[in-house]
Amino acid sequence: MPIVARFIRLSAALSGFVLMAACSGDPPSLQSAPPNPAPFTVETRAGTKIHVIQTGWGATKQNARDATGPGFLRLLSFLTDGDWTDWFPVNFYAIERSGGVVVHDTGETARIHEDGYYRCDALTEWIYLTHFRFSVAPEFELGPQLQSLGIDPATVKWAVLSHLHSDHIGGMSYLTGAEFLISRRDWGGHRGALLCRIPRWIKPTLVEYAPEPFGAFQRSHAVSGDPNLRIVPTPGHSPGHQSLMLLEEGTYYLFAGDAVFNLESTERARDSGFAADLDAAWASHETIRKQLRDFETVLAPAHDYGVRDGSRFPSHVH
Repeated sequence: MPIVARFIRLSAALSGFVLMAACSGDPPSLQSAPPNPAPFTVETRAGTKIHVIQTGWGATKQNARDATGPGFLRLLSFLTDGDWTDWFPVNFYAIERSGGVVVHDTGETARIHEDGYYRCDALTEWIYLTHFRFSVAPEFELGPQLQSLGIDPATVKWAVLSHLHSDHIGGMSYLTGAEFLISRRDWGGHRGALLCRIPRWIKPTLVEYAPEPFGAFQRSHAVSGDPNLRIVPTPGHSPGHQSLMLLEEGTYYLFAGDAVFNLESTERARDSGFAADLDAAWASHETIRKQLRDFETVLAPAHDYGVRDGSRFPSHVH
């Protein structure tokens, strides 16, 4: 049999196996999602308030957070995984400082329950419908949640987006007065990016990183010139994934988006199978682990339960 024909048959067989495995297993029912908790807030001695805000729940294939091994095998393990995670939180973070409010990511929107919401392109829709589940009610979107804290969404000054997946861009339309800071590499689109759901009126600042070390990171971008509030590159999950870091009273607060899944997987050196560049994702994990080893750091990813109990925060934060 000619080599080309063998390759086509092998590719077709593998594709069928991936599709069959991806659709196997029972995803969690929307009715089984836990109640959405109220925002959790801590305040530093300097008066900065950090709000942990949950915009519903998500679930995905187990190997999206627990994959190991070489890069290609991690991706394949995610695509063929028939087991689902339990529900995990879909968080974003709002930081109130004297200079104004900055948010890292914007959470999910209840519009995901509309037919065709993910239909930006066929592959994107397939990935979301077969590998992810989200449960979101309108009252838990970014706008109502900020208003419950006494923050008018229109007054938020800066919105730093880690990347452009659905559960990080869902509240963008509420932030009519914000400067959006998005990595230049991600703005052109990436796997899973819902570009068709980004409001057309948004004209973002495309972030470039200067050779200015911040903690364990060798490059950073100061938000509005603030030397203690910086965006750092954490590529891998998306080509230009970025995290937000705040330094206050000797403690770093690392708002990590999807650069890592949670503190436990970071400490166990478990990597995500769903990444645009698995080698870059692993390098970002290593830098984050170095940050945790070498500096007093509070890690706050987008899908981590543990941020809410307060135990990660230093004793002088209440």
